Amino acid sequence: VLGVSHAALRLSTLLFGGHALIAAFGLARRLGLPEALAAYLAALLAVNPLFFSLAYTFMTDVGFTALCLLALWAMTHALRSPSLAAWGLGAAFTGAAILSRQPALMLPVAAGAALLLRHRREPRVWLGTAVVAILGLGLYSALPLLYGGEDSGRHMRVLWYLQNSVLSADAFYHVARACMTVGAVTGLSLLPLLPLVRPDRGSLVAGALGATGLLGLSLRLHVVPPLHVNVLRPDIGLGPSTLPGSPGAPEGAALVWGLLDGVGITVAIALLATLVRRRRRLEGRPDLWLLLIFPALSIALLSFQFPFFDRWMLPFLVPLAAVVLHAAAPEANGPQRRPLGLAFGLLVPLLLWSSLGTADTLAHYR
Repeated sequence: VLGVSHAALRLSTLLFGGHALIAAFGLARRLGLPEALAAYLAALLAVNPLFFSLAYTFMTDVGFTALCLLALWAMTHALRSPSLAAWGLGAAFTGAAILSRQPALMLPVAAGAALLLRHRREPRVWLGTAVVAILGLGLYSALPLLYGGEDSGRHMRVLWYLQNSVLSADAFYHVARACMTVGAVTGLSLLPLLPLVRPDRGSLVAGALGATGLLGLSLRLHVVPPLHVNVLRPDIGLGPSTLPGSPGAPEGAALVWGLLDGVGITVAIALLATLVRRRRRLEGRPDLWLLLIFPALSIALLSFQFPFFDRWMLPFLVPLAAVVLHAAAPEANGPQRRPLGLAFGLLVPLLLWSSLGTADTLAHYR
């Protein structure tokens, strides 16, 4: 804080991680989930290998995740209990998130879409949404002035993106690989939710068939597992390869990753099928729509970019998990017991992987 200090940098990222956990808990409570489930959701994020390992780096993924979750927390409050202060707080966190990473532009778009779906006949909602969109695009357009012309990584021209990404000849390859990344990372991250969600047999079968199809497509496209890149490394370790000399993958690691990715995609599709089956629980809830629209729009835009890193999924895991938990809540006249003990037990392997992998990475960098 008072000079050049790597310790201050490391503590700032860890502090952002703490804010992200608090925001995850608060977001779950604002949706109406019980305290035990809200605590579980925060714990699920805390032990996530991506989140845990990146919290010990100077990379901005954890900070961006915290800002997004804080913005969503404030906006879900505003959507359920209209409050100018909550909207202002959400706008402040959204602005900070946009200054951090470009996908945050989808936060005001998602909020506007949720409002329009609920109040599409009110002119003032259309006007307010237009104002927010203009302000967001204006802030985005001003990024080169804030960061300097040489820092092009934070600002991408819209027409350039359309021409070189969406209309690229390699667009199908990028989107196909992105679907595999999203499925594998989401499923492996949310696998401990299975005892709480209890997907039916049809959803699991659909997941297994979908995983088989995507893994077959990966072979056709010559994509070797792991289907994701960057933090979840081929040697089944953790940590972004920011220094040379990262460990190579041992023999058989590709087969292990193929199995893990298959499990992840199966779980992701099964959770999606469960959400579709129970979609009535989302009716009349713009706060839940917000938590679905934001990841959907962001992933759709990122899918055309190669490589689509696993760490870019971090801001979307908590919103998706929260919506799934809400949709899977026990019926009012049904059994109310949830196997929280088993669900918390499934976090232990993730915590072991996170802590041991992070320790190995730090030792390698030293």
